[in-house]
Amino acid sequence: MSPTRFILLLFGSIVCLIILTAFVLSYANLVETAIEAGISPTLAPMWPVCLDAFLLAGSLFILRANLLGESPRPGWWVLLTFTGVSTAFNVYHSPENFVAQAAHAVPPIALCVSLELLMMILKSDLTRETKVVEPRIEVVEEPEEVEKVRLYFEQNPGASVNKARQDLKMSWKRVNEIKQSQFHQTQK
Repeated sequence: MSPTRFILLLFGSIVCLIILTAFVLSYANLVETAIEAGISPTLAPMWPVCLDAFLLAGSLFILRANLLGESPRPGWWVLLTFTGVSTAFNVYHSPENFVAQAAHAVPPIALCVSLELLMMILKSDLTRETKVVEPRIEVVEEPEEVEKVRLYFEQNPGASVNKARQDLKMSWKRVNEIKQSQFHQTQK
């Protein structure tokens, strides 16, 4: 095993341990909060899962959007909003002193940060694997397609490759290849 692979596995293990402990601590506080709020003790354990699962969903959305060249903003909105909500309910359930409130705020924030670190590791591995597995393919110049894609992104600078694919009725791969080749040409 290479040293970088070992470090990656060690780092990934530590991040997963943080995720697990942060979730368990937050879960315990949120179950008690749910019961205090009048949710039946039988159903109360579902409430923290519902709440904190949005942190994972937001992180996965961000990862997917980054890999596809789309905007990760909705995922960040979900991740940060539900981190805030989880933090607020954790702090609400804590004793009324600063140290206790800070201690109760740590688990959902740690969960948010560690999930994002895990997504960064996954993104790094996934993009590295694609770079290794897929050899660089030169874009076959089809002047009409290239011009169509170039004009589209010139007129819609914030558009994602997926949006362009839909609007231009072309494959995602082809739009991405042309966009990447155009980007590299403008960099030279």
